[in-house]
Formats: sequence, C-alpha cells, structure tokens
Amino acid sequence: MTTAIRTGPADIPGLSALLGAALHDNPLSAHYQPDPERRRTALPAHFTALLTGWVRADPELVRVWTTAERDAITVWTHADHTEGSSDDDLADLLGTHSARRFAEAVAVADAHEPPEPHHTFQLAATDPSRRKQGLGTTVVAPGLAWCDTDHMPAYCWTAHDIVVPWLKTYGFRVIWTDRAPGGLTMYGAWRDPR
Repeated sequence: MTTAIRTGPADIPGLSALLGAALHDNPLSAHYQPDPERRRTALPAHFTALLTGWVRADPELVRVWTTAERDAITVWTHADHTEGSSDDDLADLLGTHSARRFAEAVAVADAHEPPEPHHTFQLAATDPSRRKQGLGTTVVAPGLAWCDTDHMPAYCWTAHDIVVPWLKTYGFRVIWTDRAPGGLTMYGAWRDPR
C-alpha cells in the first residue's frame, strides 16, 4: 500500500517536473500559457519557484505531501501562512503576458476567498500514467486530517471542472463560480472540519 510522506528540498526538481507534466493540459495552465511547447518549459520553472517557497516555509504552516515514488503531490497551507512571491518574480518566470493572465485568475479567486480562518488546499497532481489508482486519495488524506485535527475548514479553488466532483468526494462543496478575464471558468470550494 502506498503511503504519503512529507517532502524536502531534494524532492523539488522531480516534483516540479511531475507538476509540469500533470498540469500541462489544466485549463488554468493553458489559459496563462496558451503555447503548449512554451508551457512544457514554463510550468516546471513556475512550480520549482512555488515548491521552493513552500518546502522552505515553516513546516507548521505549509505541508507538502507526496508518495515514496514521487508520483503524486498535494500542497496545503495553514491559515496563518502568507505567500511570498512578487509579480516581478512571476514575470521573470512566465513572461509578462502569461504572468498577467495568471495574476488575473488568482485575483478572481482572492476576491472570493472566505474571510473565516481556514487552511488552503493549494494544489494536487498525479503522474498522468498513474491516475485512477488511489494516489490522489493517499496524498489528500493527511491534509484533510490536518484540517480536522486543527478544527479548521479547508478552502481551495480550481479552474478545472472535472476536479469539482473529485473535491466533493472529500466533503468539499462549491461556494462560488466566476470567470477570469479571458473567459476562464473558476470554482471555489469549502470543506467544514469533521
């Protein structure tokens, strides 16, 4: 049986590549980087920057789980965690146009984020060749347990409509739907602690 483990700095390159491959066709990725060839290089670089910040953050505020085989990942942040990247950093990684489109989508999500304290389910991904094998459940479970132990609701947003039913299996419910500039449909979801 596969179990979830916490990640460390040595996992960043492999997990960034996993995220790039797993989220290559994600609507958000295609929205901010429409060129599929450019996306193949831009996504791993973007995820390297994100994971580096998350993995090096206070482990009480950020939890990154993967499998021993590094074929699935989830990232959760504590209610007290604040993000640290700047728009300039994003433009350096993605280019000005893509950084603007990404920031616009994030701004839509931020405008709907509930004011109540909550942990945030930042992302989940599974190696495309290993999907539908329970790996997502393996790496989601410790984040849900963290929320429940802390008696803290969980919040997330997605631009991928096929993720919404998957989130519902974990007790999330859609609390908002909106469109980012350019037409990207986005969903916010909330899960009360158990």
